[in-house]
Amino acid sequence: MKNNINNLTLKEYLNIVNDEHKMLPSSAFGNNVEEYSFENPFDKIIKKFNRYGIDFSLREQKTDRWENAHNYPKRDDDDEILRDKKNNIIYHDKQSIKSLISEDKRYVYEHAVYDETHGKMAARTQDEWGCLLIRTASTYEGLGLGEELLYEHRKVRPFRNTGGYSPQGLNCEQKAFRRLVLDNVENGVYDDLEPERREEIISSVSNITTFKERYEKEENKEKYDFSQNSDLLYHVEERFVLIYNRKLYEMLADENVDVYSDRSQMLLKDGVAAYIDLLGNPESDRIFKSYFKDEKRLEEALKLLSDVNETTLFEIYKRDQNMFSKLPRVSISEKRDFCELTLSHNLSNDYQIKNAVSKKIKKMIDPYEEKWSIIHEIADGLGDGNMSKNDEIHENNLKGNKKIKSKIKP
Repeated sequence: MKNNINNLTLKEYLNIVNDEHKMLPSSAFGNNVEEYSFENPFDKIIKKFNRYGIDFSLREQKTDRWENAHNYPKRDDDDEILRDKKNNIIYHDKQSIKSLISEDKRYVYEHAVYDETHGKMAARTQDEWGCLLIRTASTYEGLGLGEELLYEHRKVRPFRNTGGYSPQGLNCEQKAFRRLVLDNVENGVYDDLEPERREEIISSVSNITTFKERYEKEENKEKYDFSQNSDLLYHVEERFVLIYNRKLYEMLADENVDVYSDRSQMLLKDGVAAYIDLLGNPESDRIFKSYFKDEKRLEEALKLLSDVNETTLFEIYKRDQNMFSKLPRVSISEKRDFCELTLSHNLSNDYQIKNAVSKKIKKMIDPYEEKWSIIHEIADGLGDGNMSKNDEIHENNLKGNKKIKSKIKP
């Protein structure tokens, strides 16, 4: 019975994977998912799912321990590491490793959740002194990623020891186990068990509600989906243009949203489609900073800025040359201290319609412009971040060119 997770109640299962019944504080482990490096990639996608407008993929890493025999030193009968005459450690080869690691323990599995929308790892499993550890980046806390990880991980490593639970870890384990039990009920796994035993197993998880169940019942789970173009609003002035999603107002009005938390900042960032800001000097048409989700929106913002200023010629910093040169209707010429950007565009006053409609909507939603000021602040901050990134890339390119030139002999 103990070798089959499908025959266990929740309590019996927890007694196995946490056999010393350890409970750990919430702060026992950090939430930096990047500090642990992996030898092999998470190249197998198990499934994809969406949480509050963020696309995730759950991936698997499979390591063949026999193929990595060189990582395992040989030991004598007293468990001492064997060494050769030069005192070098003697490692297993592909044949001898089979005596150390049996066939059923040949493969080791780890799992990770990737944020496909933002291109980063959000959560993962790892080995911590021979025990299972799950880490979720603080940005993604509260999205049920730990539950998803354990649910998939326990299918291939059901009895991997935890070494103890933090309160969050125990919560995830209980929810993942409930989902496995519900799967077994649906697939008829318990049909051959005695009715009393079957009822005992199912009852052991009856008082648990998983994140997946709660999320599927939510009516407004897509309310922060910023992917619809029909939700875009436009703010067009001579000195700046901002294209953003109207759902930002809904998010900022939600009393459950902490605007300055990592998670909220990430979602708010998704609601800003494009931002271009000119220098404060009204006599100058130099682009000071900008931000965009994709090049299509950057070009749209540039056209609007062109229309409101009645010009197709702008100055840009050399740091931004590479960014704007990717736009199909843009040509750039270098000057001594800056570049000139020319936009191939027929001037229009259509921006006035976009601006008027957006202002009316904004007036209804945010009459005192309290939320608008936050949205503008967020966009401005994103522009600052993009400016710093372009500065760094430009400086590195200059250093690289100097090194190349220094190697060229006259």
